[in-house]
Amino acid sequence: MFLILNSIFVHSAITFTPKGEIKMLFLIAIFMIIFSILNIYSPKKTKLVSLMLLLLILVLFIGNNDNPDYLAYLRNYEKIENNSFKEFVFSSAYFGFDFLQYISYNIGFNYNMFVLLVSLIGYGLIVNTIRFFSINENYVLLLYFIYPFFFDLIQLKNFLAMSILIYSIKYLLSNKKSDTLRYIMLILVASLIHPVSIVYLCLLITKFSYKNMIFVFLTILSFLVSIGIRFNFINLAFLESASFANDFLATKFIYFETRVRYGFLVFSFFNLYSLLLIILSIKILEKNNKKDYSHEDYKNSRKYKFVNLMGEVNLLLAIISLPFYFINSNFFRIYRNISLLNYIAFAITRQSYCEEYPNNNLIAISYDLLIYLLTLMLFFYSFFYNNGLERILKPIFNNNIFLDFLKF
Repeated sequence: MFLILNSIFVHSAITFTPKGEIKMLFLIAIFMIIFSILNIYSPKKTKLVSLMLLLLILVLFIGNNDNPDYLAYLRNYEKIENNSFKEFVFSSAYFGFDFLQYISYNIGFNYNMFVLLVSLIGYGLIVNTIRFFSINENYVLLLYFIYPFFFDLIQLKNFLAMSILIYSIKYLLSNKKSDTLRYIMLILVASLIHPVSIVYLCLLITKFSYKNMIFVFLTILSFLVSIGIRFNFINLAFLESASFANDFLATKFIYFETRVRYGFLVFSFFNLYSLLLIILSIKILEKNNKKDYSHEDYKNSRKYKFVNLMGEVNLLLAIISLPFYFINSNFFRIYRNISLLNYIAFAITRQSYCEEYPNNNLIAISYDLLIYLLTLMLFFYSFFYNNGLERILKPIFNNNIFLDFLKF
């Protein structure tokens, strides 16, 4: 199979499709969104829809050959031919990602095959995590497709690091030292792929018995540091260049540039909105499940522990992220990387509602509207503000190697 795909990619690496075919993937995406929504609210749900949505995600991810970072990634991959292992792998802060590229190139994969490899690893970890919590896969994938899928398609290093984070989160639910060690090791691996991932080691605070005191201390510290950066008492600009030096979206595309002085309010709003939704979810779960089993038993269940953990994760990252938003708005990826975990928490809550009130979809729909509002606000802010539609979405739908096989 890999040989067949490799031959496809070789002949279609930089193919731009005729206008008649350009709209096809966009129309398929619209239909898949509609089918997914219908499937979510249908009494008889089918896994086929979620599989089709996952297939669409993979087609867009693997087949795309035009996005803001595409040429930069392609040229970097092609540099392997003229560089030794040491020169290539240890030439940047992303040496975990560069190591994977080097291995891929030397087993005969071209760049598009490498993207296929990244997608299989990343989505394998993501789907495994979704199924670990036994919830509606279609619901989570639909929210993810709206936001932040299109950024993951562009920023491969961040995507791969994010998928490792998502997979590792289950180890924070355990009190075993071995699982804590697994979490630390996975985050360190993720940080070798993208340095920003080292931030997620702070989530270990959620396991401390005195974590509330730490939260208070960090809130005060974050507030003081933010004031210092805002009024130029503290200069942390080196973090911007250190973390995003080779990221086109961070340095060229206006959405990711250092914004106006009050731009941090937008990102803080999204942090706060997500946190409030998670708090609402915790309250809903507690209310719905008091009737069925002892409250203490439910608090020890995997699903409740996960949703409660996400409340602490959202609060902690909102506190820690605030000073970084004053440096560069691209640090919003610290929150963006946990958005899929939030979607899993929302899906768990929704499932609880549907089980508690099987004949009253109105309650679940009302809850869903709050979730859809969040994802749509993120989507529209990302792609309709600062011309993101022209710079990101159109190239992604307009240029895909698989369209060569869908000619009219």
